[in-house]
Amino acid sequence: MSTSYRYYRIVFLVTLAVLLFVLLRYDKTKEIGFRYQPEHRVIQANHYKVEQGEYHGIDREVEAILTYEQSIGLLMKTVTTTKYNCSDNRRMGHPIPKDGGWNICMDVGINPKECIVYSIGISNNWSFDDDIADYGCQVYSFDPFNGMSEHRRSERIYFYDIGLCDSNNETAKHRKGTIKCRTLESIRKMLNHEQNDIDVVKFDIEGDELRCLPEILSSGVLNRVKLLDFELHVFKIERYGFSAVDVLKLVQTLEHEHGFQLWFEHENEYRKLVNYGPYAGNHSDCLELAYINTKFLTNETSI
Repeated sequence: MSTSYRYYRIVFLVTLAVLLFVLLRYDKTKEIGFRYQPEHRVIQANHYKVEQGEYHGIDREVEAILTYEQSIGLLMKTVTTTKYNCSDNRRMGHPIPKDGGWNICMDVGINPKECIVYSIGISNNWSFDDDIADYGCQVYSFDPFNGMSEHRRSERIYFYDIGLCDSNNETAKHRKGTIKCRTLESIRKMLNHEQNDIDVVKFDIEGDELRCLPEILSSGVLNRVKLLDFELHVFKIERYGFSAVDVLKLVQTLEHEHGFQLWFEHENEYRKLVNYGPYAGNHSDCLELAYINTKFLTNETSI
């Protein structure tokens, strides 16, 4: 076999191998592009919306690619963006920035002759309870840690040394000691309010809202609640074993499945100011949130 023949044969075989490699690679790339490219485009588009602060939903694909900074950014954006413009906003209790006061939206028709208020987690601050009782409401106050036993504070205020929990327990173990626990629905039954609408449910329970909210949302009790006010202790989210996405889902369930809209939010000035990253910025690590049940609206004004 001549040298020139061997040379051309090698060139031919190399060329053929390269051609086969290119053809096989082209087919595989084409197949991957056909099967997966549209899905990746959706994820990339949602990822871009997250970065631009334009994404307000949550789904499995987006959840899978969220960084911590993006997820806390989505949560903080959701709980600091009001969606309802209250036409009759009243402050009950101490004025801002003092603790103890809460904002109430009268658009749901709070009748002073028959309104019912649950005030859960009061410590020794009665300013909200006293003000809304003076308005005419029957107020039921709860706190298992202030050293008081069950009593009647005034004509319209009843106090119970019971804590709000996600289950009923006479001797529940708590970080502060042993307490008597009730779910929100059990409290309503205990007070014989099963046939009543509850005008205001307010709770400030030092991070335990993270454990109680899933039970409250699943129980159906919110169908009879007009206004829901609570403090979200952001700094306790991870400490209690939750993620920002977990809390975001709770808030979205409250909004999308139960018809509540955020109408007022206030950042607690007495708490630490935290930089939550590029998607959230600076916020207090405690947020007072006020939600309105839109099915009770008598003068709806959405924004």
